[in-house]
Amino acid sequence: MPGDAPRDPSTAAPSPAPSSAAATAAPSPTAAPSASAIPHRAPSRDAILAVHSFPGEYVIKAFGPGSPDFHDAVVAAAHAEVEPGRVAVSVRGTASGARHCVTLTLAVDTVEQVEGVYSRLFLLEQLLLIL
Repeated sequence: MPGDAPRDPSTAAPSPAPSSAAATAAPSPTAAPSASAIPHRAPSRDAILAVHSFPGEYVIKAFGPGSPDFHDAVVAAAHAEVEPGRVAVSVRGTASGARHCVTLTLAVDTVEQVEGVYSRLFLLEQLLLIL
């Protein structure tokens, strides 16, 4: 205001604290991502086509618990899109058996088959990671 003396910055009131929304907007870089933060989508069609030709072989690795239910669900997801005789399955487990990696080697005719398998795998609640 006119006539007011300039304020000494050392005596200025502290800035207001950030709102709670702003304070929680960025997670800690060391915090584990929540399940909802993990992207649930396949590689883009362009990315797949850049390194694969069809018909051809395509490998997907699905990681989850070391239970027969997870293995069966992963295989069923693949068989829903690709004939069973065109899907090779191998499993590797952790030393404790708590986690498994189910590797699907698909003999596919089209990129749409690959996209379909990814879509079905991402519907599995037990899925931890997919490569």
